[in-house]
Parts: sequence; C-alpha cells; structure tokens
Amino acid sequence: MHLLPPLLLLLTTLATTALSTSLTFHLPPTDLLPRLTPHTTLTLTRAGHPTLSTPITRSNEFLLAHVPPGSYLLEVTSLGLAFPPLRVDVAPTGEVQSAMTFRGNEWGNQGERRAIVGEGQGEESGYRIELLPPTPAEMYTAREGFSPLKLLSSPMMLIAAVGLAGVVLVPKLIDNMDPEMRAEFEKEQKNSILGGGAGGAAAAMNPFAGFDAARFLAGATAPAAAAAAVVPEKSAGKRGGGGGGGEEAVGFIR
Repeated sequence: MHLLPPLLLLLTTLATTALSTSLTFHLPPTDLLPRLTPHTTLTLTRAGHPTLSTPITRSNEFLLAHVPPGSYLLEVTSLGLAFPPLRVDVAPTGEVQSAMTFRGNEWGNQGERRAIVGEGQGEESGYRIELLPPTPAEMYTAREGFSPLKLLSSPMMLIAAVGLAGVVLVPKLIDNMDPEMRAEFEKEQKNSILGGGAGGAAAAMNPFAGFDAARFLAGATAPAAAAAAVVPEKSAGKRGGGGGGGEEAVGFIR
C-alpha cells in the first residue's frame, strides 16, 4: 500500500515524458546571421506554466526537448535584431502547428500557418520548424530630411500665400472693373465703417468709443472726454501812467 503513491507518481512522469515533443527551430539563411551573438535565446511562454528557453547552437538552431502539450508564444531575443513572434501549438497527440501572431493579438485569432519543414529521426524524433528571418532593431526614429513640398503644405504657408495673392490680384481686379461699378464700389467703401464714412453713427454704435485704456489702468474714473479743456482768453489792459503806451495782458482761465 505504501508503494502505491510513488508508483503513481512515476507512471504520471513517464506518461508526461512520453507525451512531450521535441522541437527544433531553424533560422533561414540571411545576411544578418553573422550579427547573432551567443546570447541569442529562444523562449516558449505559456500562461500559468514555466517558461521554456534555450540558447542558439552553432548550426543556427534552437533545440527544445520534452515540450509538454499546450499553446506557446515563441520569441527570440538577440542584441540589435528583432524576430517576429510565432504561435506554437503542441497537441496531446504530439502533432505540432505553428502560426504567425503578434503581442496584443487575441489568442483565439490565429494568423497565417507556418509549414513544418521536416521531422527528426530515431529516438529523438520531433518536429522541425523554420523561423521567420530577423530584421535590424530600430531603437530611434530616423529624422526626416528637409522637403520643400512639406514646407508648402504647412497651414501657415498656405494662409500667407492666399493673403499675398489677394494683395497682388485684388488691385488688378479693381483696375479692370467697369467704371460705373468701380465708382459705386468706391462710394460704398467710403460710406462703410471701415472707410470712416459712418462718422458719428459708428461711434454711437460702438460702446467702447473714446475708451482710454491707459487712464483705466491708472485708476481714473472719469472719461478722458469729460476732462476740462484749457481755454486761452485774451484780455486787454493798461499798465503804467496815462500817457504811456498800453500793454496787452493775456490770461488763462480753466
């Protein structure tokens, strides 16, 4: 009776080992392979289970033996290189499938399936999967060069161009107008508020007419128009004796 639990544990371990699958991941030939370092590592991540990892071999392959059944996210980390992630599904029967994926993708949404390149032979039989080629890792965004088209497409440049075109073209249009229409246009312009023709009517309609910002900020309460004006007044008078000449005196009254 005491040998039953260890025996069950041994049988469970043997069954798990028998159901596990050996996987070989191969890198395709590319010009970036010489940039691979010995620290290049492949990892298989599965939610709620330990992460499986293995370093690269001299033959540019990654070997993982006894991979339990489940769905894994395959990632390769290498200095200066970026590898597209893959999804690896190991069925309980030992069948292996691979598909393209990316981080943030829903796990139920499977991408394009990757073909299994080949299988091993002998006791170490397993599946051989070809990885996607790497690309150089871009740590910084390249600064865009100067382009006259981008300068002309700026909103400020467009506003300035429209204003300049109006300054140049409007006078020419006015010169080519019909004389009667031009006279009527000039008359309406003089009578408009902008032309100064409205005079007192425009001032009466404007509540801020005569407003002095400097006096307001200085604390003055009376408007500038209400200030008393200085009026010079001449008064004639005589100084001295009766026979002498008269001298004109000027007085100032506020």
